[in-house]
Amino acid sequence: TSREHFEHRAALVAANREEAGEALRLLARGGTSRALSTGIGRRAPKIAWQFTGQGAQYAGMTRGLYDTHAAFRDAIDQCDAGLRALRGESLLDVLFGDDDRGDDAVGDDARIDHTRWTQPGIFAVQMGLAKLLESWGLRPDVVWGHSVGQYAAACVAGIMSWDDGLKLISERGQLIGALPEGGKMLAAFTTPDGISKVIASIQEVSLAADNGTHVVVSGPALAIDQVEGVVKEQGTRCKPLNTSHAFHSSLMEPALDPFQQVAESVRYEKARIPLICNRTGQVLAADAVVDGAYWARHIREPVRFAESIETAQEIGCEVIVELGPQSVLTRMAAGVWRA
Repeated sequence: TSREHFEHRAALVAANREEAGEALRLLARGGTSRALSTGIGRRAPKIAWQFTGQGAQYAGMTRGLYDTHAAFRDAIDQCDAGLRALRGESLLDVLFGDDDRGDDAVGDDARIDHTRWTQPGIFAVQMGLAKLLESWGLRPDVVWGHSVGQYAAACVAGIMSWDDGLKLISERGQLIGALPEGGKMLAAFTTPDGISKVIASIQEVSLAADNGTHVVVSGPALAIDQVEGVVKEQGTRCKPLNTSHAFHSSLMEPALDPFQQVAESVRYEKARIPLICNRTGQVLAADAVVDGAYWARHIREPVRFAESIETAQEIGCEVIVELGPQSVLTRMAAGVWRA
């Protein structure tokens, strides 16, 4: 009924039966030719999908995929229909800059850079990419996301439906987008311990992310400017981030309770494949079921991306595929990955 999948493999190219026979005889004699390939088979690697967070977006992103791949287009259209029902507005208009999606669509709509649209826009792209890969027969063994990327990761893991994921990310974007602007975020190329000494005496500044190659701090603009000055005096390279709000800081707190109430209305299931929680950097327990409080904490607490990569290696991941508009996480993961 079956046989062992042998390690020693051969593949041949032949136009007819005679060529095939000759190639097999050559193989038996240990010979080589351009029509014959041999090699050693290996087990399939454990593959992880990681989902990009905010900052990877740009106007017109993925327009080529939308125009050429039905599985991707269907997912984007599903998100567009969902947002029309939730908000009465078109995601396609924001993504591609033309609601009719004609040849003159230039995709220069600046709304995609405001978190109200950035969050559902990135989610829709990630849903489209996941559906496209799945249509090709590809499946991940492990998933995780960076900040808002965790919503698409949770959908792939089976924790919630794509429709509920869109509902949450839409509400998240609107609630955070309605908060007063004026906060800042700063990337500093130092360690969490190094930055903690700087921000310990500066009020309202929070660690927003530990990305391994650098850390991100977040908070009121004046406080972040103060951190930037101290960090530069220490000779540490830093870079202000182009964001509409100070994510993962105390400035997010007014949105937490309203968002938790919305998140409590969603039905959650146990993960069908391992999900690395980007708040802890650890695999979510197999019997764990997330709730509204989980997603509210996810808005406020820092992203533990470096720890997530370390966990991925510990559980045997060998290949990481990034799903998002740009390969932001791949460079950071490479900086953390232990050779």
